Amino acid sequence: PARVWEGINSHFVMKQRRLRRIEEFVLMHDKTFKAMCGVDKKVNELTLDQIKTELKIRAGSNIKKYPNLRVATLKEYLEICRDNNMVPVMDINIEQYEDMDVDDMKKLQKEVSSVMGNMDYIYLCHEALTLKELNEDLKLDRKPHIRVQHVVNYPNTGNISLYDKEMIELDCNYQNLSNYTLQRFKERGIPVNVWTVDNEEKVWDFITQKVDYITTNKKFW
Repeated sequence: PARVWEGINSHFVMKQRRLRRIEEFVLMHDKTFKAMCGVDKKVNELTLDQIKTELKIRAGSNIKKYPNLRVATLKEYLEICRDNNMVPVMDINIEQYEDMDVDDMKKLQKEVSSVMGNMDYIYLCHEALTLKELNEDLKLDRKPHIRVQHVVNYPNTGNISLYDKEMIELDCNYQNLSNYTLQRFKERGIPVNVWTVDNEEKVWDFITQKVDYITTNKKFW
């Protein structure tokens, strides 16, 4: 059955905060906190204490349900997911950050695995070749509890062979996913996530078509 995700923001960008000798990942949506918190500063322009105590999240779907929401560290996010038996979905989006390299990703994977163990978790990325490199560098493939998804606006059946070889899943804009394209991916056994589906009738259509994941801003049941 399809997994339906509902939340404030479906995707998060993770950025490592370097503070003296302390290194910690925090969750954010853009290059700065302006859109999310109304503060036009990058993560490395603030101390970790400032990020955790002074920034309040003001934007996002369903934000009114969470009036005191603050920026979380990666560890806090993972612990909440683990303790509530939820699958963390992490949009690493490293193409946005010139200073994030393979060593950072190895530290990230170490932290995630230390909290989640053998529980399921998902990495999202916007470049298929980046995911291929991550699979090779982090040895992510052949571990069924770690899933990697390629986020695209327009799904391309030309990527099917790469997805199949590298165990990459499709994560796409549902408005640009035709029935024909969906069936081509399903025929090759490639899991498909669609976003962001806020129409209940369309959600049921995708469930009927055996889509694997559905990202939504609403709670339908």
